[in-house]
Amino acid sequence: MIPPQGIAAERTFLLAEIKMLGVVCEVQIPEAIDEGAATAGAIADRVGAQTDATERVLRFLASRGWFARKRDGSYRLNARSRALRGNDPQSLRDWVRFMAADWHWDIWNQAIRPVRDGESAATAALGKPFFDWVHEDRLDAGVTFDAAMRSLSSVAGPLVVKAVSLDGVASICDVGGGTGRLLRALLDAAPVTRGTVVDLADVVSGAGEVLGDLPAQRWSALAGSFFEPGAIPEGHDRYVMQAIMHDWPDDQAGAILRNVRAAMSTDSRLWVIDSILDPSERDDMSKAVDMLMLTVTEGGRERTQSEWEQLFSVNGFRIESQTQLPLLIWVFTLAPV
Repeated sequence: MIPPQGIAAERTFLLAEIKMLGVVCEVQIPEAIDEGAATAGAIADRVGAQTDATERVLRFLASRGWFARKRDGSYRLNARSRALRGNDPQSLRDWVRFMAADWHWDIWNQAIRPVRDGESAATAALGKPFFDWVHEDRLDAGVTFDAAMRSLSSVAGPLVVKAVSLDGVASICDVGGGTGRLLRALLDAAPVTRGTVVDLADVVSGAGEVLGDLPAQRWSALAGSFFEPGAIPEGHDRYVMQAIMHDWPDDQAGAILRNVRAAMSTDSRLWVIDSILDPSERDDMSKAVDMLMLTVTEGGRERTQSEWEQLFSVNGFRIESQTQLPLLIWVFTLAPV
């Protein structure tokens, strides 16, 4: 039996796990092992790293379930580490790089600000809100962040496709959809449906890399802010927002919902893809993501079922249905009222 003090001490080393996962992703160790089991020396030679440090990092991460260590001391990929390869169809490599980035940790170093002072950790660390900083000051950080969001979409996309009905849907608008990764999954599942992705100009400019091999009449990319009235195009059967609402406090989230509502007809529906926070003490991902929102955003939060219902109802929507996905996220189908 481990005493409580031992558990407390062990948990603090999650810091090391996150950082070392970021290191192996940056130097592309999962890709170096992809060919088969290899010793730390062989892996270090492939990526230009130091053998002793590589051995120690892999030994630590293997103990945490990220790699498999064979009896001869060589390492191979397992289900977790295969997902860290950049060439994996549902790679989470860029998400790990985002979570382990030095500039991201600069924000976490200010995590006391919202708790003690009610101030923004991101603004304290960066001098301005996170989303402004990545689009105005540190474009390289913006590239990393956008890639992290695409990686999550590549995982969620196939799950969303199975959760929603595309029967009779002629057009879809992905609001705040980045480069259109989720939209691509939906369009692949509905070959006669056309789609539009809307996001800031520097983000949506990359949509051609994701959607460009589709017939030109099936897709379009539109630069605009979902905070700007009239920026969301009218006339689509379905509108979709993935992991957008939780980035914003209720007043700004409500403004986004009202702008989408203004673009919809009475027959249109909005799919909101986000988490539902369980307020009990049960350990779940939504509570961890809520800490990310508390620290990185300017008032964003995960919401309970009742908080979602309130947010939707005061901004012109009712929940028509909701479906839970395996990643503990939900798809709300909203009807305008």
